[in-house]
Amino acid sequence: MMKNFFALVFAALLLVGCGENEPPKRATINVEGTFGKNQAEAIQKALAAFKVACKPLFSDYWGDVASATALVGPEIVSGGASTWRHDKFGWQQSIQLEILLKGKLAAVPEAFHADGHTLYYYLGGGDQPGMVVEKAQSARVCGFTVDPAGNDLFVANSAFAVTDTLAQ
Repeated sequence: MMKNFFALVFAALLLVGCGENEPPKRATINVEGTFGKNQAEAIQKALAAFKVACKPLFSDYWGDVASATALVGPEIVSGGASTWRHDKFGWQQSIQLEILLKGKLAAVPEAFHADGHTLYYYLGGGDQPGMVVEKAQSARVCGFTVDPAGNDLFVANSAFAVTDTLAQ
């Protein structure tokens, strides 16, 4: 069976918020792994939906990002154990985003206490498509309300159902 494979590190380029007089900036998210054409298209769609869902990160704060990586994988791990996202939301596959902020931030507000933090986001489909946001800093840079109890935040978003096609 012949598949079209992309490079081990597939760079997903997204245009970042442009003002009227600003040239577009590119936000690069390195996606680790090897993917067929359909999988690569699904990843691109999910990342584009993430850009919309987390607009302030891309439009206001991307200059403070040191690196961004996406890991694609199953929610059923070796040995048959499942993650809580599988159990709670029915996710079979997900995209985990790890976005490292610089140690000295220029745009992210100091009140976010985000200097040098790694932001974590999980995108999945299943029974409840959406995004799990870990850490208060991750929620704040996306403009989401932080859970006062410190729990992970779930943001429903049907666009992330595309991750269901990643196993195929």
